[in-house]
Amino acid sequence: MNSTVTSPGVARGLKVAVIGGSIAGCAAAIELSRAGCWVTVYERSTGKLKDRGAGITLSLSLFKTLVERNLVDPDMPHFPGTKRPFVIRSGKEECDSGRILWEQPIAVVLTSWDVLYRNLRSRVPDNIYHQGCEVTALQEIDGNSVSLRLGNGQEFLFDLVVCADGHNSLGRRMLFPEQSLHYAGYIAWRGLIEEKLVPDIELFEGRLTFAVYERGHCVLYIVPGRQEETQVGKRRLNWVLYENVADKDLPAMLTDSQGFVHKTSLPPGKVPDAKVAYVHNLARHHLPGCARNVICATTQPFIQAIFEVGIPYYRKGRICLIGDASVITRPHTASGVVKAITNAITLADSLTTHNSLDTALSRWDSEQSAAGNKLVTLGQTLGTALVQKVPDWKKMSKKDMEQWWTVVMSGKYWYATDEGREQR
Repeated sequence: MNSTVTSPGVARGLKVAVIGGSIAGCAAAIELSRAGCWVTVYERSTGKLKDRGAGITLSLSLFKTLVERNLVDPDMPHFPGTKRPFVIRSGKEECDSGRILWEQPIAVVLTSWDVLYRNLRSRVPDNIYHQGCEVTALQEIDGNSVSLRLGNGQEFLFDLVVCADGHNSLGRRMLFPEQSLHYAGYIAWRGLIEEKLVPDIELFEGRLTFAVYERGHCVLYIVPGRQEETQVGKRRLNWVLYENVADKDLPAMLTDSQGFVHKTSLPPGKVPDAKVAYVHNLARHHLPGCARNVICATTQPFIQAIFEVGIPYYRKGRICLIGDASVITRPHTASGVVKAITNAITLADSLTTHNSLDTALSRWDSEQSAAGNKLVTLGQTLGTALVQKVPDWKKMSKKDMEQWWTVVMSGKYWYATDEGREQR
């Protein structure tokens, strides 16, 4: 196996396996192939990959980078997000749409998982993307190569293996068996509905709305339609409602309509009617009308338990971890997709910059693992402030909100919070 190939860097001719063909895996395959690597992608699913329709946010700077590097189309369906209003229930009346406590300037791009995945997948050649191939074992050979075994017994040797296989990553379990998923103490109710079912859609134009209440908050924003439409009337509204749930109550919360207990989430269609009625009732009694109307119009919400995990390194030997195969942060950081793509881009850049594979991987690991663990800490900070120990929103003024946010962040940054200037 050749690990000392020269110019451009060590990348050219490097034989690389990417485990996982979702967003992180596709980004890695594109960037590494363009860098000159021979890439093979192994995706265990056999059908078309699709998310539950979840919306995603990207920083404006990252979106510009994706366009510049031809990872997405310039006209990829999306919407700009320039404001983040914090909205509270102002009265008991059902017509109460809510009162804005504070509105932050932000600089984000609002889209959906499906849209981003399609853009990335279209740039990965079909002849290197192998579906129905589950990787069951990895083993380093003399520190110079990695043996990869598939579920059908086939084995292959690679110079480098990039694990982009998500939350339950084989690579993470192999490299860091002591690092298991940690339940954060709360869940996210999630949903997606057609724009035509939202009576006050204009309230969400250009906004990443935070509807706050005593148990947490609900995030709402517009995303493209089912067929990626962006025209008014055919879009959708994505929402995420956070609620504290004790460890002992989590199994009951994740029990589906057939009585089966899921480990981390309940998909759409699996949430029992009683739980759907519960979240509708919660919205009616605690959230401002702009959020209540959306949640109560969602007939098939789903539930995601919030987990996190940190790891000391992103790489051991010739095995690297990217995306959710590395650290997992709480979703308040809006960094899942950002982290995955950034990991892939910086890995390819490091391999084209250095003529030694070990040097390239060490430099990349040092930067990405430090950044990843900062995101874990940021997620904990935001989770505490926005869900677990929320202020008394009803007593907060605009000045109080500004002071509260300054104390919460304490030098950290979440997109744009300083007069509209994007910070990273």
